Amino acid sequence: MLYLFLLAANIFANPHCDLLDKSSIALSVHASNWANAITTRTPEGGPYKYQSLVCNPNCEVVHEEKTILKYEPNHPDANQNGYVNYPMIDKEKEAAAMTSFAQMIRLLSKRCAKTKIDDNASSALIRYKTGKIKFDTFNFDQNNNLRSWVRETKDGMSSIVNL
Repeated sequence: MLYLFLLAANIFANPHCDLLDKSSIALSVHASNWANAITTRTPEGGPYKYQSLVCNPNCEVVHEEKTILKYEPNHPDANQNGYVNYPMIDKEKEAAAMTSFAQMIRLLSKRCAKTKIDDNASSALIRYKTGKIKFDTFNFDQNNNLRSWVRETKDGMSSIVNL
């Protein structure tokens, strides 16, 4: 929560809503990690590579080869000893990060001129006036944990995450 407070304190120092953009990228990164927690084969070869966001001062998505071996001799990606390389991803940690960044986006969008928000206790619809994203829809449970997220981009692409 301290992290969220420190990020929120930056709102007034940043009139261009850079923090909203960073939070949006971070949400996408954590959603990708969550969705690919058991991806053992990618087009590039090998298991999915864990992603993290590094911002100093520009943001960059960094790919890391954090893997764990599991013995599954019948798996199509098993090596000659029967072990499969899985990405080392803690889905609970990624879901918690997604909740934090969704809440941050919800908070920031109320104070950012480039967004319009329709908000109630259990959901938020955020429409973006600039950038590539058309809208984000967040649905939360009674404890304010993220339960689902829908994003549509201005080029018509959609992504849906159900936790």
